[in-house]
Amino acid sequence: MTFNHRLSPSHGAHSLTSVVHRVCRHALPDAPAVRTGDLAVDGGLRIWLDTTATGVSSPWAALHRIQHQLQLLGLHAELERDAQGLVVLGWSSRLLTHRARLLRMALQGRLSDYSATAQTVVALSARLWEQPGRSSGESIAAAAFNHIRERLRWPGWLADVDGWRRHSDLAEHQTLLAQVIGLEARAAQACEGHLVSARLLAMSMWHEIDRTGDCRGAAHRVLTAAAPWLRAGRLLTYAAADQAGDPPALVAGGPAAGLTERLIAVSVINHGRWPETSPRWS
Repeated sequence: MTFNHRLSPSHGAHSLTSVVHRVCRHALPDAPAVRTGDLAVDGGLRIWLDTTATGVSSPWAALHRIQHQLQLLGLHAELERDAQGLVVLGWSSRLLTHRARLLRMALQGRLSDYSATAQTVVALSARLWEQPGRSSGESIAAAAFNHIRERLRWPGWLADVDGWRRHSDLAEHQTLLAQVIGLEARAAQACEGHLVSARLLAMSMWHEIDRTGDCRGAAHRVLTAAAPWLRAGRLLTYAAADQAGDPPALVAGGPAAGLTERLIAVSVINHGRWPETSPRWS
């Protein structure tokens, strides 16, 4: 395993220190206060927990969770011998490669599945509509947005590293970091597509149910109207993952879509009029 000892912990908003604190808030929402300090030799960071104020006897399990989360970022993190702290020494080639693999899997998997997002939003919107004290369109859209954000998980993970200026003195790590940062940008774009779709679909459901009073019929009409755009979003996200092999089919069971078909699918503009029974998207 190759790792680079030269890290710059610093203490700015986009520093390793701030990223560690963001990660710890997710890994240990009810944990004791996290403390950090720069390592005196070769840069790096030491992490420990303030157990005095909280009465926690052993930080071992908590430190293991933090270590796991930092390793998912590509960082080489080790527990101290007495298990009272954690040291972050630098980048790991193996762990950076693993992060790139996770991002590609997400782009080829859940982040490319806009249909799952649409079906979840439609079902959630119908359920909220039927609850006592009928929700407004904005509240349903906000609930759908938050629900999808939590289900995808990647929006929160990517927010932890947002703005983090990562670098390395080793050429191998520079290449891997460039790959990871590029994949993160594509994953963030895919997440944004899911969240925008969630809000629009929820508002469409609210308008359609309000107009007809038929939840089941509204769900069918909204999903039917959204199908071409959901399919185009899936093709775009799948292509962004740089997947080897055949691309997905434009129609289930049909031939694989070629490059030209994919470009048309994601760039075509609908110049036709919406039928009167179609959902409203604003």
